[in-house]
Amino acid sequence: INRVMASIIPGGDWTIDNGNNLVCLSGRLSRLLELGEHAVIISLQQFFAFSDTTQRDHIFSALNNISEGMQQYQSQYTTASGKTIHMQSYATPIFDKEGKLVRIVGVSTDVTLYEIGRQTLDLTATRLKKITENSADLFFILNQQGEYLYLSPKTETILGVTIRELAGKKVGSLTTEMDGREKALMKILTSIEKNVAHTTEVKIKTVTGKEQWFSVSIFPVATDDGERVETIAIGHDITDEKQKNDMLQYLIHNDPLTRLPNRKSYWEYVETLRETNDLNYCLVLVDINGLRLINSVYGHITGDEVLSEVAGKLKR
Repeated sequence: INRVMASIIPGGDWTIDNGNNLVCLSGRLSRLLELGEHAVIISLQQFFAFSDTTQRDHIFSALNNISEGMQQYQSQYTTASGKTIHMQSYATPIFDKEGKLVRIVGVSTDVTLYEIGRQTLDLTATRLKKITENSADLFFILNQQGEYLYLSPKTETILGVTIRELAGKKVGSLTTEMDGREKALMKILTSIEKNVAHTTEVKIKTVTGKEQWFSVSIFPVATDDGERVETIAIGHDITDEKQKNDMLQYLIHNDPLTRLPNRKSYWEYVETLRETNDLNYCLVLVDINGLRLINSVYGHITGDEVLSEVAGKLKR
């Protein structure tokens, strides 16, 4: 059975006698381990001559337990050229009629590429963990139903909640009842349901009571068949940008001195009335008598104060 397996897998079969000598090694495995076309009988100590103590002890430990039955173990073997081979091995004990161990037969599979891939994935996962744990942005993962699965430490700090507190809660449970909330949530939910990457803006109240704007990017994670399994969301704080933009929009549409809507706002409002055919309004023109005299006698600063005072009364 071992030889049949060895003929179809990247590795080969081997036999160890009761003196811990490697007495049989398939040609394929012998070439893989750089022992020549057909390896001669050698001791296990010679076999692991180029491997470090940890590698040898790991294998010897598995073989010492062979009397308990078949052993499965993964090991490393260092060749004469210094190349490291990762092997997945199955060792089976053979006993004589008196129950004495006479030899061990086994088959080993070359899993070097798999092990390298696993180590690469582990390294990538470690890097991603470091990035998420030290990022100043929000980072969270949702399941198929849009419920929280993971919150980065920074996210927990900003929101003042832990993943345990959010277990079973859907995205949106932290958002405030403010402008754009429903629209933003609909975009997020649409992204989750349709497996479409999307970026939207949402306002969230932090643990300190401060309201912050975040640009949230949604990245669905799907299988090769297109089935979504998770959704990754990354939120970047855009509160300062929002405040600057709001201030810019305010200055565009309002007079900085009186805080009243300016000419641009007036014409935009009139245009809206024209488009809706709403005739239920009146137009009032207000003039301040003597303002020029006030500017001439008391100065423009005083004149500005008069304008501000009148504007305040009009607002009331």
